[in-house]
Amino acid sequence: MDVLISDHQFYLREATLADVEAMLSLEKKISPRGWSHADFVSSVSSSHHCQVLFTDESVNKKLVAYIITSTAADEAELLNIVVSPDYQRQGIASQLLELVFTSFDKSIHSLFLEVRASNKAAFSLYDHLGFNEVGIRPNYYPALSKNGSPTSAREDAIIMAKPL
Repeated sequence: MDVLISDHQFYLREATLADVEAMLSLEKKISPRGWSHADFVSSVSSSHHCQVLFTDESVNKKLVAYIITSTAADEAELLNIVVSPDYQRQGIASQLLELVFTSFDKSIHSLFLEVRASNKAAFSLYDHLGFNEVGIRPNYYPALSKNGSPTSAREDAIIMAKPL
């Protein structure tokens, strides 16, 4: 599906196993201790809703972003969202999330997510989109040093929710 996001024309579609390597490569740029190859294969192969955003449909396409959600009963969970560093701060994450909000079945009443307590940019984005803090998972993530490498310390996860 062609979509216009932040005045750019992109191509949004369901992820396939052929997209896993590109997703993994982008994940490692953003979060070196993030999802593994097996995590992506499992999500794409399962009932998770995995969407990829590319510059176009051609063979030379560039992965711009991906978003992975799951649903159960009347709730959804944002499992992962990543935007390429080349496309950050252009409103792509916001607009991609807005597309996802409207794509859920009408029986889905709320969307949950977890975010690192130190990820101020993501927290601000989610707050701007109407998410509210509903809980904390103490010491959930391995803490990262200033250069992004892991430390032995732990970091809280902030649980946020948005009514749909």
